[in-house]
Amino acid sequence: MLPACVLARLYDRVQSAPISRDACADILEAEIREYDQEGAAALKRRFASGDAAVEQVLRSGILTLSKEHNCEVPIPSMASFISQKSERERAEVL
Repeated sequence: MLPACVLARLYDRVQSAPISRDACADILEAEIREYDQEGAAALKRRFASGDAAVEQVLRSGILTLSKEHNCEVPIPSMASFISQKSERERAEVL
């Protein structure tokens, strides 16, 4: 759905300080826009906006919302898994 590197950067932001659902949408939109050009076109077609992307990650359980409507990583080990997968993706590109 989303590249691990995009999710890893989102997780880093979510874990460093509480951020709202809207801020998560903004981060995802920026990350999708900055993703490599070939992949970005496909991602932009799949996720027309940051709101569409955040809705998808919430539905899939990659993120959850707290009572305060801040984005949270639902399972701490998931952040480690995504980070490792992101590192493998980067190594494959190099």
